[in-house]
Amino acid sequence: MQMRNMLLIAVTIVSVCAPYRVGAQNYLQLTQPISGRAMRASSADPDWDHGSADYRSIAPGESLLVADLAGPGVITHLWMTFANQAGELHPGNPRDLWLKCYWDDETTASVEAPVGDFFAAGNGQLVAVDSAMVQIGGKGTPRAYNCYWPMPFAGRARIVLENHSTTETMTKVYYHADWIKYAVMPANTCYFHARFRMARPLPAGTDFTIADINGKGHYVGTVFSYFDTPGADWGEGDDRFFIDGELNPSVAGTGMEDYFGESWGFHAHNSLYHGYAKFTDGASMYRWHVLDPIPFEHSLRLTFENWGGTNGGYPFEEKTWTEWSAVGFWYEQPVAFNVVGRDAWPDLK
Repeated sequence: MQMRNMLLIAVTIVSVCAPYRVGAQNYLQLTQPISGRAMRASSADPDWDHGSADYRSIAPGESLLVADLAGPGVITHLWMTFANQAGELHPGNPRDLWLKCYWDDETTASVEAPVGDFFAAGNGQLVAVDSAMVQIGGKGTPRAYNCYWPMPFAGRARIVLENHSTTETMTKVYYHADWIKYAVMPANTCYFHARFRMARPLPAGTDFTIADINGKGHYVGTVFSYFDTPGADWGEGDDRFFIDGELNPSVAGTGMEDYFGESWGFHAHNSLYHGYAKFTDGASMYRWHVLDPIPFEHSLRLTFENWGGTNGGYPFEEKTWTEWSAVGFWYEQPVAFNVVGRDAWPDLK
């Protein structure tokens, strides 16, 4: 019985590392026993019997420890919502608040991105997102943030929110971090990573780097946002995945609208694995490689080619763009799994 339970735990956890099973998409697992304890860290009032102050505040330049979890375990769901002093949000607020996640004893965050960009709404915009892995919803202004990326850890997980605003206090910050505590963690488990990058501006002749990773794992998603003058036709650049140090990419595309599941331009939509949101002088889009992950043994570099035009006209050319930004998502095996002192990820910011 003990051996059977350990096998079930291993199957459940390792699914976040196996190709084609990244993300909570293997619904057959719901038919099997789960040998773990459901847990939650939240902003609930400590005086749970009578209290109703179920939120925290983060002053400008300050941070909030959302969760400090003792593993082994897997975070299965994050939910948060927040508002400023007036009880509302303004464009810019979702980029002022940053999400950071630290696995085990690392001192460099494996997840580091503005909340909005992490949830596929870049440039500080308040837009709805409805995808398999993240959602932003709510009546009126979209501001209920949900994440379903599985996030395993062997010893410890710390989740931190930082307020990068110089003026606004996030007066009411509500959150849940749902997770399952297990007895063991398989030694080949891959850890979740997400890293924000920005080019402001992106010079002509310079391709945009989404991710530059050293290690063994698989790439699982991209959020890309741009901000530019009206009529800028930026989307003709190809996506290029350079795997394990290759000079000619094994995976190369035919244009950015094609990479994000579109054709003949972009059209506002949400779907399970790709979507696009247009706003004034800019847009955000996402592409989840949940069913088509990009594996790598030693390294991976993803770039978008700098290639476009103006008002949809020819000729296309390399241009200087006002602002491009992105979050790359991937799973990676720790260099020294479950060893005290592990802090092996390069700072890719």
